[in-house]
Amino acid sequence: MTRTSTAPPQDVFQIGTTSFSFSADSKVVFEDGGMRFDFKANPVPARGTLREEALRAWDGTPAPHLWSSGLFHFDDRAGEPHRVFSYPNTDPGSPFHLYVQGVAYGLRFFGQVELAPDRIALRGVLRQEHHDDAEGTPLHLVRHFPRGEVRPRPRDFHSLDAAQAVPAGTVRHLTLRQQWRPETPKTDRFPEEVLAFTAIESLILDYASTDHARFTELPEAIGTLQQLTRLDLSNTSVRHLPDAIGQLSQLRHLAMSPGMLTSVSEQIAQLPHLERLDLAYNQLTSLPEAIGHMPSLKALNLSGNAFTSLPASIDRIENLQVDVRYLPLFRDMRYRPEIEVTTSAEPFLARSSPAHAALLHDGLARHGLLDHEPLLLRHARQALRWRTTDPDAPPVLGGTRFGGAPDLPPGLPYPTTDGKPWHFYAQLDLDAIAGLQSWLPRTGRLYFFAESQDPSDGVRVLHDTSPRASLAPHTWGPEVDSVDDIDVSRAYKGYRAVVDATVSLPILYNGHDRYTGEDAGLMEIYGDDALSDTYAELADELAFSPDNQHGVHLQNAFVFTQHESPEEQSVALQRGSPGEWVVLLRLGSDQHPGFEFWDAGTLTFTIHRKDLALGDFSRVLGFIES
Repeated sequence: MTRTSTAPPQDVFQIGTTSFSFSADSKVVFEDGGMRFDFKANPVPARGTLREEALRAWDGTPAPHLWSSGLFHFDDRAGEPHRVFSYPNTDPGSPFHLYVQGVAYGLRFFGQVELAPDRIALRGVLRQEHHDDAEGTPLHLVRHFPRGEVRPRPRDFHSLDAAQAVPAGTVRHLTLRQQWRPETPKTDRFPEEVLAFTAIESLILDYASTDHARFTELPEAIGTLQQLTRLDLSNTSVRHLPDAIGQLSQLRHLAMSPGMLTSVSEQIAQLPHLERLDLAYNQLTSLPEAIGHMPSLKALNLSGNAFTSLPASIDRIENLQVDVRYLPLFRDMRYRPEIEVTTSAEPFLARSSPAHAALLHDGLARHGLLDHEPLLLRHARQALRWRTTDPDAPPVLGGTRFGGAPDLPPGLPYPTTDGKPWHFYAQLDLDAIAGLQSWLPRTGRLYFFAESQDPSDGVRVLHDTSPRASLAPHTWGPEVDSVDDIDVSRAYKGYRAVVDATVSLPILYNGHDRYTGEDAGLMEIYGDDALSDTYAELADELAFSPDNQHGVHLQNAFVFTQHESPEEQSVALQRGSPGEWVVLLRLGSDQHPGFEFWDAGTLTFTIHRKDLALGDFSRVLGFIES
């Protein structure tokens, strides 16, 4: 007679020939209808007989650790939630990333993943990404656990063939993404097969490039997909967003970015529920007036287009992204128009000072860049370069200081939020630098503060002309934390600094939209590798420390950023034009006082020329770039 086994299912945790047991803190977590896992092995002494290279550990006791990030959700393709897929070669249609620690450095898992609400199994190899499976170490893991609660979601199809293999009315989500490879196919037609999925709610077509999606029109039948809430078409050659778009009455998210759109139908305004519209990086020159009056539209991205006109109505949209140079097309960009103050850019430019112009000329001559002198004279700035030197001990009352504590007069409060002090960064003695520039106040001191290193928080600059004898070093008291919970008394050490007048050259990185027309010749420097390297050497020579031992902080200088400059960011927040904003101080990371802005970044304070002329430092802005 045959007996049915009642033995409990066995767990397995094996790498090569070495078996492990699961540690007590291994777990499977069920949240929001999905699942994730975190499996840890109990350490196994390596001894001298452990031969798998994959198990080499610094302490000689390997303890492998495998875990997933992101909640994996099953789909409704079958009655029982169960998925088997190849990792990392197959997109399982739900967030799933597998991480490995406690083994030799650089190893990843390659193989089969099986997921169920009561069982997880991995079978494959651990290997370096550039190796093949034959060079890897076998891994077999099986873990059983009490069945958890999962809620299958409508299936997200990731291939047209898979979607066509089920009844068309059951397809809710379709995502087709191309990876750019030499063999990636190119097409001249929109995949009209998707029009059969009449119940589809989300359609994402992401092509490798516009050359891989050469079709220039969307079919009018796109308007028959009445259940669509999200339509995302990336890297297509479509020129016009058709009238049929206005028939997608349930649409909440529409993205055509990047692409080659040149126009948008007025019918887009017929979408009552559209919340997000992304038209960035196309070839648009204008938009329908009605876009700004769409009742639900909260976010509109227009970056990377070349507009000649824009409707004033878009200014009401809560989250609007548009390149700074196009803001005047729909917004009054005058800065504080109620105040009449005449200002000029000339005092800030190197060409206005014979000494600065000579410094620039000599540098260009040394580096063989004199052919570009006329263009550079249009932009190069008079700048002040501060270099920290020695600890400010004993402190020089009222003198220039980076870090440490400010010397404040009676009645000038130290900035705080809810009683917690802000970070103090610098105190500049204006009397000492009056002969080096003409645009700062002639006397007194400037104090620079920031609430924290979060760019959304505030900055503050104070100007004071009290007699030096009335000043007193600020003290915080013991164990006082700043707004972001840093002990302010230990945050930054006070350092003295030396200053000289120099020239700051334009930042050409990402400057194709910034330097156009008669200034376009500057980008010829950036486009030539040899010239670009020479230009960078000169810029560093003028604006940084020649011995690389001093932290360098600049005033009225160009500041490197990945995207918008601090002046352009200031325009977006407070209006004006980029040329009207002045870099009051750019702080760099500096080991002397201990400045470190995120990843060796910068903290920049900007002020409008009108406020600077008025001596009004209450509207200074701050930006962190990392």
